[in-house]
Amino acid sequence: MACCSPSSPRPSERRSPGRDSTTCCPRLLRVGRHAEPTLPSGEGNLSGVGIPWMAEVPTYSGGMDYRIRKQLPHSRPDWVDDRNTLFITLCHKHRGVSHFNSNLVWSALVHAADHLRLRGKWAPILMLAMPDHLHALVRIPREQDIGKVIGRFKRTTSYGYPTIWQADGFDHRLRGQSEYLAKRAYILQNPVRAGMVGRSEDWPYLKTWE
Repeated sequence: MACCSPSSPRPSERRSPGRDSTTCCPRLLRVGRHAEPTLPSGEGNLSGVGIPWMAEVPTYSGGMDYRIRKQLPHSRPDWVDDRNTLFITLCHKHRGVSHFNSNLVWSALVHAADHLRLRGKWAPILMLAMPDHLHALVRIPREQDIGKVIGRFKRTTSYGYPTIWQADGFDHRLRGQSEYLAKRAYILQNPVRAGMVGRSEDWPYLKTWE
């Protein structure tokens, strides 16, 4: 299963420049420094070496392919309406890990999303977590930097539950209602395509705000 859309890359797919350029799936780029989480004191480093909670990491067979792709910024052109929905994908650093599909991590994700919502950083619409990645549909006001908002969400999640994120993330602006509905359907079918549930409504790691 691929965690990104099967459609071909478009100019509106944004990524921040940085030192890491390994992708989490065929069309996602791992780049940038802002996404590195701050771990609790004494928990070790981001490699997982010496981290007690990384000693036994469950995995699942739906891990994603990692490839390299051209770097693109998270910048938003002036003519783009900030009411347009963004499709965002964020991945765990370790391919195939079973991490986000747990009640503790899911609670931290939802708390982080609401934390940013209450502070006017973004307006989440839908979020769905798979074992090693998550998808979200959000709106981010023009005055907010997309890359910084994504980084803040990841750090806030990591405060709630230690998470080793893949650097940066993927965002794509959805053009119109038809593209929005298609992407929403794609997200909801992720656990079904992976064979984890028979119906998307049975997947517990899903939240909608509107």
